[in-house]
Amino acid sequence: PVTEPRILALFRSLLRRLGIRRARLLASSEVETPQVAGAWRPRVLLPQGTLADLSTQELALTLGHELV
Repeated sequence: PVTEPRILALFRSLLRRLGIRRARLLASSEVETPQVAGAWRPRVLLPQGTLADLSTQELALTLGHELV
């Protein structure tokens, strides 16, 4: 799971705004592009390097895209 406070706060804020009650944010070296898996318990998967490479705004847009 992702543990960086800035990223978790952003993710939780997006979940609240979108009315999503449960979702997990994971970083993996096994995925090459952001993706979501699971209909009832969604997991947003981000490539490991994405977290360090994106600005807060870029990350918000990426996460929002995956959650919608």
